Amino acid sequence: MFPSQTSDEFKRTLESKVKAAEQQVAQYKSQASTLQALNQDLNATRAKIAREAESQTRSLQDMLSKVRAELDEALKKAQTSAAAEMTAKEELKEQAFLAKEVIAL
Repeated sequence: MFPSQTSDEFKRTLESKVKAAEQQVAQYKSQASTLQALNQDLNATRAKIAREAESQTRSLQDMLSKVRAELDEALKKAQTSAAAEMTAKEELKEQAFLAKEVIAL
């Protein structure tokens, strides 16, 4: 081989390697662009899901608050009813006692 042939072969080899490297760079840039777009989509989806979850949490908290208020009201009514029942039973016993006394006279 002559020095010029070696030099030409070396040049062709380097040009081939540069071309291959440029193609890889272009491919990696394309992949990076695709991944960035995917990342943006995923971030948007994550943000949307987070907003929906917060909204549903607030809604569930409101529902829970209403149910608790209804339960408190029902418990108060039950206590009032139980107290009224006790009072009615005591009055019934008293009336029965008085009725026995009147009959006994």
